[in-house]
Amino acid sequence: MENLTLKIEPVNGEVIIREGQALPQKEPNKINIVGDIKTISSFVAGRKGRAADSTGYQYINPARALVEVDKKGRSITLRLDPADPYGAVVTAKLEPNPDLQQFHINGKQQFSQRDLINLLKFSRLYFEDFGKHGDLLKAYQAFTARTSTNLANDADKRGNKNFAFDKKVETGLPATFIMNIPVFKGQEPRRFMVEICLDVTDAAASFWFESVELAEIMELEGEAIIRQELESCKDYVVIWK
Repeated sequence: MENLTLKIEPVNGEVIIREGQALPQKEPNKINIVGDIKTISSFVAGRKGRAADSTGYQYINPARALVEVDKKGRSITLRLDPADPYGAVVTAKLEPNPDLQQFHINGKQQFSQRDLINLLKFSRLYFEDFGKHGDLLKAYQAFTARTSTNLANDADKRGNKNFAFDKKVETGLPATFIMNIPVFKGQEPRRFMVEICLDVTDAAASFWFESVELAEIMELEGEAIIRQELESCKDYVVIWK
């Protein structure tokens, strides 16, 4: 131990001298939290008004906090102190329900008959009526299409041409069904109608799903849910992107 010079004042108590190396200094960890759409409201509820931790990186100072809203991306980001490189960042995202996404409703995905049957077979819980689910599944398992095609190709010697193609498909398949499933993660189930679309070629049949009601729910309720969660941030500056 190196020589030390100590000056001890005449006070009551004791002097403790410790020998060894202090722990190396470390930079604070950057807090970056990402969760579902309720993440920010939960974070604010747990931190708001706790002045005991006013020097920590999770303390919310309304004069410094900044909230960014991405309407198209359906996300809310709370930056506790944008000027501080170690200021905590909390992000809440309103994400589609993965169980619903597998149907690719209003998307470009098409299914073969086998893929469609497999998808429907394991999706009974998402149907409003289990009995109708069974009838729908049986109908598509027994699916056969009858097609009739009429062609007309007329031309004269003066350059006039007429080409017509008319194809009719007769299936007798149920064209719609009702789903009852959460549209977004962490939200309550919603009821909406889905249309099963069909195209038949010489090689095979292809299917896809469309739903006007689902498109409206995602657009209108998506924004409503975000605005509801923003109520927890009404004391902070809010910027819409």
